[in-house]
Amino acid sequence: MKTILLLLLFTFGLVAGLSAQRFSVGFQLIGLSYHLKKSKHPHLFKGKITRNGRLMVNGGILITLRYHATPDWGMQYSQAIVAHDCSGRFLGMSHLGVFVRKNELWDSPNAVNVSFGPMFFYRQNWAFLPGYVDEGLFDISNNKQWMTKFVWHGGMLSWQHRLSEGRYFQLDMLPGIPEIISIGPGLSFQPAMAR
Repeated sequence: MKTILLLLLFTFGLVAGLSAQRFSVGFQLIGLSYHLKKSKHPHLFKGKITRNGRLMVNGGILITLRYHATPDWGMQYSQAIVAHDCSGRFLGMSHLGVFVRKNELWDSPNAVNVSFGPMFFYRQNWAFLPGYVDEGLFDISNNKQWMTKFVWHGGMLSWQHRLSEGRYFQLDMLPGIPEIISIGPGLSFQPAMAR
């Protein structure tokens, strides 16, 4: 699995290096998550807005790199770094996929991007937290320090509003159905051809 991810990253880097004018970057703050199911351990949640822990505030960033093969599609690599997940521990997510883009929705400066491809999640092991109930969502690493999950059919949804030439306000959503939905606002910078 690690070899496949490294090969995909190498290929993405090689393709992206061929034409810098087709390359874009986005920066988002990761901050709001909604649990679709009732949790067995809301007492562990540090940033809960609701008492049952369904609505949460997290602290992290999402960096998205895109290679635009045409204005309508390309390849995407996204890296989330969350310093404080629901339990206040470190979490990461890596996503590599193909994205499609619909520009100028309803003759406006808005665009929508949808990406499809594998995702790899990793977080510090929650099993050490008092009262944690293992729901079987994650595998535990050999050294017992990390919990991991690999998903082949992952994806992200992005809405963009053009602020000026090559600069967009962006809202990203990670639909982790049936468990969680995460939302993060930010900025994205991309070449004129990618509009």
